[in-house]
Amino acid sequence: MKKCSVKGCENKSRSRGLCPKHYTRWLKSGNPLVTSREVNTNPPEHCTFGDCKKKHYAKGLCSAHYNRLIRHGDPSIKLRTSQGEAARWLDEHRIYSGDECLEWPFVKDRKGYGLATLDGVQRTASNVMCRLANGEPPSEKHECAHTCGKGHKGCVNPNHLRWATRKENHHDKIHHGTTNRGSRNSTSKLKESEVKEIRKLKGINTCFELAEIYSVTTSTISAIWTRKRWAWLK
Repeated sequence: MKKCSVKGCENKSRSRGLCPKHYTRWLKSGNPLVTSREVNTNPPEHCTFGDCKKKHYAKGLCSAHYNRLIRHGDPSIKLRTSQGEAARWLDEHRIYSGDECLEWPFVKDRKGYGLATLDGVQRTASNVMCRLANGEPPSEKHECAHTCGKGHKGCVNPNHLRWATRKENHHDKIHHGTTNRGSRNSTSKLKESEVKEIRKLKGINTCFELAEIYSVTTSTISAIWTRKRWAWLK
């Protein structure tokens, strides 16, 4: 169970690493530590973001910038991008020659991947860029893979993209440390070090004893011993 990121708070995390109480405070004031009584009762007349002069809506922002903040955590990210604008940007950068990651400047999904539309179909921006730079995928089973491992950070550098099978793509994620296996998985109750200890204790402690010690089921202990689970961990 993930706890609230506010220091000293033991409540369960709900969203953005905050418990319901602190998340609600963040929504109202932009600061999870500010109570409703402490919220500024004299908000600005106009939006305070950049040169925007639209009418104030909440948190010192107009409704447009406020919605961007709530959805993406950044008021500068557009909620919607015209297909023409995104298409022009992709066409201009399809021959990009830099080695550094090229970040998608438009809308992204919740995982951080850029979103773009090609022929009326919404895809990840990296997938569209890979099509523009490398042609259509060899088969329907091929996926767009990142050699940099930073697709979740919005990278669309054509030099970092290639077509790969799902197995190859998965191996890349393991190499880059971006897969959610093991303790990175939010549902995992064990750490890698604990799994190694459980394997070392085979023959010393019983399955029932270890299940009680590590607060898991006996079937989990058995699966770890037979490598039906955590088989990749040496």
